[in-house]
Amino acid sequence: MTASKKKRTRDRVKQLEEVVEQLQALVQDQNYAQTQYEEEENDDTSIKLFMEQKGKALLESNDLVQGLKEKVAGKEKEVQELKEQVTDCCDVIRELSDRIKNNHKYDEEIEELQGQVTACCDAIQELKDQSKNKNNYDKEIEELKDQVVLCHAQIRELKDQSKNTNTNNYEDQVGELKEQVIDCCEAIEDLSDQLKDNNVYEDEIKKLKGQVADHGDQRIPELRGMIERDREAMRMLSDKIVHSVLKTEKVRKETQGNCDEIGLLKEQDQRNSFGLGKLLKVVQGHKDDIEILKEKIQSNDTEIEGLLASQGDIEKLKDRMKGSTAEIEVLQRNNVDIEGLMEEIQSYNVEIEELKEVIQGNNAEIEMLKDLVKDNNNEIQELSDQIQTLRDKLQGHNTTALIKVSRGFEKPRREVQKRGRTGAEEGVDHGFVVGSQHKSLDLQIWKKNRLDSE
Repeated sequence: MTASKKKRTRDRVKQLEEVVEQLQALVQDQNYAQTQYEEEENDDTSIKLFMEQKGKALLESNDLVQGLKEKVAGKEKEVQELKEQVTDCCDVIRELSDRIKNNHKYDEEIEELQGQVTACCDAIQELKDQSKNKNNYDKEIEELKDQVVLCHAQIRELKDQSKNTNTNNYEDQVGELKEQVIDCCEAIEDLSDQLKDNNVYEDEIKKLKGQVADHGDQRIPELRGMIERDREAMRMLSDKIVHSVLKTEKVRKETQGNCDEIGLLKEQDQRNSFGLGKLLKVVQGHKDDIEILKEKIQSNDTEIEGLLASQGDIEKLKDRMKGSTAEIEVLQRNNVDIEGLMEEIQSYNVEIEELKEVIQGNNAEIEMLKDLVKDNNNEIQELSDQIQTLRDKLQGHNTTALIKVSRGFEKPRREVQKRGRTGAEEGVDHGFVVGSQHKSLDLQIWKKNRLDSE
């Protein structure tokens, strides 16, 4: 064998050895890529499963939020009903105030009656001074006694009516008292014409004078004190109803604050959905990269099949090379080129590790999104508990004062219903204030921490 032929043979063997090494490296890369692809495919399946679970969780969260909205709407309806009840109470209070004003009017009438009684006392004193002749006036004195007893009975009726705060209209009673006083005055005038030298009935006249003085000095002030106590009771009832109105307004503001918190939770859930959309895009990009790797592996498989076709010739050449130590040494020197190929393979491994890190980052984002969904569910549960607490408070909100007013003044309430609710037409301020939306400090801190974590 000539030297040139040996040289060509060695070159050919060298080339074939390089091809074999490349084929082995490609087979290793293909196996590694296939394993990586299977792992990526498994991760993709888990991501799909998680996304389906996330979608179900979001649907359940939306249903829960919708249910909370309906509950809040029911609470707003209950608050509106409470407002209407308070409006009725304000109408009753206004009617009671009018009655108290009527009591003031009767104070003037009582003053006039007291003046007339004083005039009667003066007239009796004049009659006493003028009485000289002894005449029989038993009948007239009995009539005067009966009239005084009737006055006392009517005063007791006024006292009972004042206790029951049924002071609708006492004009008839006052008119009757006026007529009786006029009758007394007329009787006294008749007696003044008849009495001249009559000193027989001096004791009876003193008794009448004492009764009239007792009527003017004790009964009337006592009646005034009772009316004043009725006014104080009405003022206390008015304060209680105003307190109930303020408490109802506070509950309405708290309900509005819960609505605001639910809106913020919906916004947070939308942001989570947007983050999931971006994550899906990243996963789709990984899928595209995997498809490109699959195409490369397919082309490598084609090349490997072509090279395997010539593997028989390579085996024959290897058998010939076994007896040539020098040629083997030449092949060993080719390890330098093989190391270069190994470095190139190592660079591929680095890229694959980077892809793994990206996938791990995606998994971390998915875990973070899971935590966010869990936090949202916890927040929604807390809001549900708070709304249930508000429902319990609203159900027990009908205070004793409102019940007493509605039971104790059935007649005025019916009159108010006949007349219609005119509180808004008369410009009555029932204490309702439409304030700015309520935002608690806890909600602001929670929102700030959530934005910082994002």
